[in-house]
Amino acid sequence: MAANWRCTGVSVPGNGHIRRGVPCQDAHGWAVVNDFLILATADGAGSARYAEKGSLGAVEGAIDDLVMRGVGDLLLPAEGNHEKRYSAAILQAFRSAHRAVLQTAALEGVSSRELATTLLVVVVGPDCAVAGQIGDGAIVYAGQDPGRAVRATVPVHREHVNETEFLTQANYLDCVRVGIVEGRIEHLALLTDGLEPLAITFSTQTPLPGFFQGLFEFMQQSTPAAIREKAVERLLHAPRIAERSDDDKTLLLAARHA
Repeated sequence: MAANWRCTGVSVPGNGHIRRGVPCQDAHGWAVVNDFLILATADGAGSARYAEKGSLGAVEGAIDDLVMRGVGDLLLPAEGNHEKRYSAAILQAFRSAHRAVLQTAALEGVSSRELATTLLVVVVGPDCAVAGQIGDGAIVYAGQDPGRAVRATVPVHREHVNETEFLTQANYLDCVRVGIVEGRIEHLALLTDGLEPLAITFSTQTPLPGFFQGLFEFMQQSTPAAIREKAVERLLHAPRIAERSDDDKTLLLAARHA
């Protein structure tokens, strides 16, 4: 029987982009295949001329790969090291996302640097998950207890706040952080760096339980999808969030339901 998931995702432009007339350069997407949920978010670099096309291409490239091939690889009989198989599946999704961005750059007749973007991807099965991340942002999950939020990938220590890696750089595969989560996941949140000041404790790079518990409990409610989306959009535009970050913001939430 296919798993039932309730998903809500919103990307909004930051006030800095609104003032300059720059479009939102974040992207997000999801898909459900058999017993697997696929989520992805991306944050186009502010310095890249076609950042919004880079982030969208990365998300679509990764999800398309996992829908067409990657989930099938994860369903193969468990032979040998399953962590190696999971890692290979997520890294192949990043290769496909990289290729999609390069193809878009070629169509635009520009360098791939003009489509620079981060990328976060997670695939959740019935009793495990695999996550991959290049660049900033966070993938956060919880089991039965929505108050116990954990990061799915290990954050990179950086000396400077705005320092990050991108899917378009030559050594991008060396920069992908992969996390394997054993056990059943009930709640998920993917967010771009515009939300990190409110959701992540900078000194420890750990999730703020109060921030995620409220969101996860909200997603447990049987609220219509359109109302959930409006509520998340209002949250992202809230003054207390805008005061902390001028950047674009994406929040993608998922919860299992009966």
